[in-house]
Amino acid sequence: MLRGTTNDIAHPAAIPTEFGAIPGRYNLRAVLNKRKAAAKAIRFIEQTGILRQFRIESPPRQS
Repeated sequence: MLRGTTNDIAHPAAIPTEFGAIPGRYNLRAVLNKRKAAAKAIRFIEQTGILRQFRIESPPRQS
């Protein structure tokens, strides 16, 4: 669920284990500027299929 500006994200499944110990809002740009956090965010998006609610399908990932 996106709230506020497009740079803020709050999703119950992403808090607190994936992006830090403090629940609440996160600056998406700041999170994705860190390589490990960006990789975790991508895995989270793929595992939850969260983009399907917007009819966005991602191509299969190449390793």
